[in-house]
Amino acid sequence: MSGTERVLRPFLLALYSIPKVALAPLVIMWFGLGIAPKIILAGMFVFFIVFMNAAAGIRSVNADHVRIVQVMGASRLAVMRKVVLPTMTPFLVLGLRVSIPEAVTGAVIGEFISASKGLGYLVYSASNELNTAVSLAALIVLVFVVAVADFLLGLLERLLPWQPLQSGTVRTGLRAR
Repeated sequence: MSGTERVLRPFLLALYSIPKVALAPLVIMWFGLGIAPKIILAGMFVFFIVFMNAAAGIRSVNADHVRIVQVMGASRLAVMRKVVLPTMTPFLVLGLRVSIPEAVTGAVIGEFISASKGLGYLVYSASNELNTAVSLAALIVLVFVVAVADFLLGLLERLLPWQPLQSGTVRTGLRAR
């Protein structure tokens, strides 16, 4: 664990432990009733999952690979582009895929509190009217939205040149000459 990680970890864990639902009314008071608080809430729900996965990806970079590329004369930017980014990309995409439901949860909570339209508002208003059919229909649409987003990220993951191979190594697009 690096020194920076040792210092930042307690603060990140403290921020992560705050219930995002409890922050929703504050976010709406600070940012108004428009779309901004819904985006901010979705981002708050997603940030730590994606950040921690990206950090794990960076930690998994093989130091020998970095040294080899540096010996070959690579700049810091080249090291980032040729070694770090290809290594962390699968972790980052996984973090994004795992956090899709969390993003939808954040947006729905924002709509519960301060919307006059949207699926979250529909679920909330239908449940207040005890309209189970509309509530379930809106929930099914939300599940469909999450499934489509996951499918699209899965396609993106397959299109990226940096994919984990069966042996646990990563195909980086580097070619031997």
